[in-house]
Amino acid sequence: MSVLPRTLDAFALRCRESAIHLDPSARDDRTLAAAVSHISEVYNRQREHLAGLDGSADLAARAAFFLPRDLTKVVPPLEEAAGRGLLQNRSALDVLDLGVGLGATAFGTALWAAQRGIHSVTVEGFEKSERTRRALRQLVPMFHEFTPGLVLQSHSGSLASASKGSEQVDIILLGLVLNELSHSIEKRSLLLKSLIDRLRPDGVLIVIEPAHRAASRALMEVRDQLLSMNHVDIVGPCLHRRPCPMLRTERDWCHVETREPLPSPIQTLAQMAGLRSTRPTWSYLTAHSGKFGLADPAVTLDESNEYRVVSAARRSKGKVEFFLCGEAGFVRAQRLIRDESHSNASFSNAIRGSRMRLSQPTGTEYSNGPAEVSWTGKSLRVKAEDRVEVAPLGENLPGEE
Repeated sequence: MSVLPRTLDAFALRCRESAIHLDPSARDDRTLAAAVSHISEVYNRQREHLAGLDGSADLAARAAFFLPRDLTKVVPPLEEAAGRGLLQNRSALDVLDLGVGLGATAFGTALWAAQRGIHSVTVEGFEKSERTRRALRQLVPMFHEFTPGLVLQSHSGSLASASKGSEQVDIILLGLVLNELSHSIEKRSLLLKSLIDRLRPDGVLIVIEPAHRAASRALMEVRDQLLSMNHVDIVGPCLHRRPCPMLRTERDWCHVETREPLPSPIQTLAQMAGLRSTRPTWSYLTAHSGKFGLADPAVTLDESNEYRVVSAARRSKGKVEFFLCGEAGFVRAQRLIRDESHSNASFSNAIRGSRMRLSQPTGTEYSNGPAEVSWTGKSLRVKAEDRVEVAPLGENLPGEE
């Protein structure tokens, strides 16, 4: 379930109006694009200046561009969690948003909840910058028509102090903030574990991080440490509980994308700022506590044939390839052009982050590898008789509710 494009376009237009409210100079496209470019430069290459991105021009750029760009990154993890039996039978949600900023993950959660018939979402947000908190208080009423059930309160405080509460909640969000900590991997893992302990029985913690190699690999390391702790289960993106196989080589990192492009009102702004104007990319981690008797999500999957797509398509003469991650590890899947068939046609439609199920027609058996897939060395070859099913990030495979 994705947010309708027309809703996102309308939301993005309102974001531009809110930016002008924060800084009238945002009326000028070139001025606004320059501010967007500056923020991107600081975030990617001058991170020592991150704390200073709360001037009026910066806040306007964050509201006009980064808020609508990042809005829906939380939706696929939420949908994925719901598809695994979590966050069920809710009429209201209590949410803790650490590093709430201008509310991208909070607004995204409220949009998702409304589509699921959950019309009351109470968010306790924590944000260090007083200027950012003041701007957020101005923005919330401006988006009331999109998220009428959202009650968002922002408070001062660091992630460490905000994590020390005892009240249980349904969802805990860390949107593009974990990478800003100077903590070691061990300290980040312990922080997330303390937050997981605050979840209600079928609640979830969702961490959204940039699709950068360093931030993504750090999150992959945190994932491995969390799995070594008691009462922690990983909901996504992983489909297994083994150590992350992509950590074995420095060149690999797990991140995802959606089929939906940026909202149309900000595509031109992205181009003017010299940024990606196609579909967004990011990395994420969804976790919950396993101590309440919920089924281990991993064991409900067919371990032999379901994978996460962790690369873009690699197309060369005569073949299409993807790298996949699953119970079998980090493998290369290949389908020759001559082997394309009706049953495996969806193979070439996968994108980074998709789930892929590979299976054989009824009555056919392979004897040279795990059941229902055919193997050639460390690579998996999809043959004409194989059946391939693909689901975009956050959506169900055929046969799933």
